[in-house]
Amino acid sequence: MNYRIKHFAISVADMDETIGWYGRVLGFQPVSRTYLEGPHCEMATLSNGSLEIEVFRHDETIPIPPERTSPDTDPQVQGMKHVCFDCENLDEMIAHFKECGVDIAMGPIALGTSLLCYIRDNTGNLLEFMQ
Repeated sequence: MNYRIKHFAISVADMDETIGWYGRVLGFQPVSRTYLEGPHCEMATLSNGSLEIEVFRHDETIPIPPERTSPDTDPQVQGMKHVCFDCENLDEMIAHFKECGVDIAMGPIALGTSLLCYIRDNTGNLLEFMQ
C-alpha cells in the first residue's frame, strides 16, 4: 500500500488571522470555509498544491498548553506532535521567516546530514522545516 499526506489539521484562536498567516508565510490559499454545528466550530480548508490544512476555531477555544509550543517539551506530551515540511534551502526559509516576523522556536540545527528548524504559527502550533 502506498500512502501520502492529504492534509493535517490544527486548532487556532483566530480564524482570519490564521488564514492570513498561512497565506503570507507559507503560500496557502483558502479553499473553503464553513461552520460545523455538531462540534460547534468554524472550519476552513487551506491549500498549497497537493497539501491541505484543515483549520478549526471552536466557539469555546482553549489555548494551546505552553509545553506544546516548545520543541524541547512537546515530546513529553502524548499525542500528535508537529508536521515537517521538506525544503531545498533552509537558510532562505529562515530569512523569509525573519522577514515575516515569524517566531523561530529552534534552529537551525544539524541532525545527521539534515538541517532543521522549528517555528510557531500565530497560535503557537509547532511546524518543522528540514533540508
